[in-house]
Amino acid sequence: TTPRRRDAGMAKADLRAEMPSILVPAEGGRVNDRPVIAFTVCDRPAYLAWVLESWREVRGIAAAHLIFRCAPGCDEAVDLCRAVDFAETTVTINPQRYGVLGNPWHALNDGFAVSDFVVLAEEDLIVSEDVLEYFAWCRARYADDPRVLAITTHQYLEQPGGLAGVMPQRFDQDPDPHFWVWATWRNWWEAFIRDTWDFTYRAAGWDWALLNGWIHGRGMRLMAPCLSRSQHVGRLGGKHCTPDQYETMRSRCFVSSVPPQEYADVPVRLSA
Repeated sequence: TTPRRRDAGMAKADLRAEMPSILVPAEGGRVNDRPVIAFTVCDRPAYLAWVLESWREVRGIAAAHLIFRCAPGCDEAVDLCRAVDFAETTVTINPQRYGVLGNPWHALNDGFAVSDFVVLAEEDLIVSEDVLEYFAWCRARYADDPRVLAITTHQYLEQPGGLAGVMPQRFDQDPDPHFWVWATWRNWWEAFIRDTWDFTYRAAGWDWALLNGWIHGRGMRLMAPCLSRSQHVGRLGGKHCTPDQYETMRSRCFVSSVPPQEYADVPVRLSA
C-alpha cells in the first residue's frame, strides 16, 4: 500500500512563529517508537533525488515518518518530497528562506511534536542501508546516559571497532562539528537546544554552538560509528562547502552497503 502523505502548505512568515501544526503530538509526551526523520530541503533537486534513493534502500524505512521542511521557490524539490512512496511523509513549504540556520530548527521542532527522538537529515547527505538500525540501537543504548547529547552518522577517518563499533566522536582528527544526519532526544531539545539555537552566527552556527557549548564546554558526547554511515555529496551550491573544499570534507570511510550488525561500544580516550 502507498504510505499516507500530508502537506502542510505555507507557514507564517517568521523565523519561529508557525501556523498550527498538522502534526498530531504524541499523547502525554509518550515515546513514539517509529523512526521520525526531519529533512531540510532547499534548491538542489539533483542531490535530493540521490539522497532519497539512498533512504529508499534503508532497512526499516517503510515504518518511518519523513517530515520535510522545504524552502520556497524550487517546485522540483518539493515535487520530489511529495512523490516519496516508501514511507509516510509530511511536506511543509516555508513562507520564506529560513536558510541553513533556521530551517533545521523548524524541521527538528516539527519532529519533536510527534516523537521523543528525531533524526535530522539533509538534501546533500546520502546514508547507509543500516542507518535506522544504527539509530535504533543508539537510541536505546544512550537514552538514559546524561553524558550523551546526540548521535551522528558521520566519521571522517576509519576508527578501530569495525562496522559494529560506536564511539564518542574524536575531534583531534577532524575538528569540525559534523552534525551530519544526526539525532537527539526531546529532553535535550527542550532543556537547552531549542531555546539557545544560533540563528545569527553569533557562535559560528548552531552546530558550532552545540560543539563548543555542550561537548567541549560541558563534557557531553557526540556518539559516532567507527565507519561512517553518511556521505556528503553536495559539491555545488552549498552554503558552507565550495567545490574546492568538497573533497576535503568527504568521509574517508563511508560504507553504503552494511549487513545487520551487533552494535557495540568502543571505548576511546577523548581528545578535543
